[in-house]
Amino acid sequence: MGANSEVSNPACGCEMPLMRSFSLSTKKDKETWVDFQIDRSQGVPVIQFEVKPGKSKVSEGTVSRKGATCLACNTPTPLDYVRGEGKAERIGTKLIGIVAESKSGRIYLSPVEDHEKVLADTHPAWEPTTELVPNSRHVTPTVYGMVRHADLFTSRQLVTLDTFSNLVVQAKEKMLLDNAAPEYADAVTTYLALGVSKLTDYNSSLVVWSQSRDQAKATFARQALSMVWDFAEVNPIALAAGDFAVSLRGILETIDRGLPVSSQGYCSQIDATELKGGLEDPIVSTDPPYYDSVPYADLSDFFYVWLRRSLGKTYPEIFNTLLVPKLDSAKFFS
Repeated sequence: MGANSEVSNPACGCEMPLMRSFSLSTKKDKETWVDFQIDRSQGVPVIQFEVKPGKSKVSEGTVSRKGATCLACNTPTPLDYVRGEGKAERIGTKLIGIVAESKSGRIYLSPVEDHEKVLADTHPAWEPTTELVPNSRHVTPTVYGMVRHADLFTSRQLVTLDTFSNLVVQAKEKMLLDNAAPEYADAVTTYLALGVSKLTDYNSSLVVWSQSRDQAKATFARQALSMVWDFAEVNPIALAAGDFAVSLRGILETIDRGLPVSSQGYCSQIDATELKGGLEDPIVSTDPPYYDSVPYADLSDFFYVWLRRSLGKTYPEIFNTLLVPKLDSAKFFS
């Protein structure tokens, strides 16, 4: 788990944790919270975290819609100042707790310095440097200086998603070398890429930890990319929420239960305003006109940059732009 932090009162000098809550679990008989100590021995105060059993003894977090408060000096900080620190690239991450599996279920452990060093020493070979579309209503991280798609992920998450994306490409190459039919290789590659796409929903720095359910919640809890202060970095091979195998299992169940086996079909992406005589297909899926209430094209970029990474060569006609084309959708809002 991570908490963004930034330097507040210059006279204090302490890195100020930005946390919505100190509770880790609110389940009955499994309550756990994060306590903190202020080490002033080095002159500049340093916040140290320790995971403890029981209900949280701190009633509120350090940040809200109004602003933030420093734990060391209790100085209130306007939210505009926090945004300015983000734009100046002075907001970082800090490990506050670790969730682990045990024979008795999930347990919480205090942060370990070695784990923080692993994250600090992780450097992705590739990252999506494309820019987020500024939208203060639906893409709020941009007002805190997170302006690229890569900024929405930790370095370890970037390495994870890029690795899985590359493995999808390699899987197709292996199938073709084994003389698999090109159509078969394309189909399997597509489903694998959709699994990676689902993986991105649980592997970003906008993933909230559910204190009542003891598990991570997907990035897109609603049709928006909302700023998150303390977030959960999940294990993508832990057979839990955010795991690649779990994502694939859901796709396989959909195929087994919902797709016809004996018939053939096709899929078309068509502007509904250009339909003249309708479609002969028995099923037509449309999306109602939300005007600018839900900027689907802008939000789709979050998944598109990773799908393009794994499927760009398979479907070059679809992924021939760096981001989702937006001109057609924009004409309805002009």
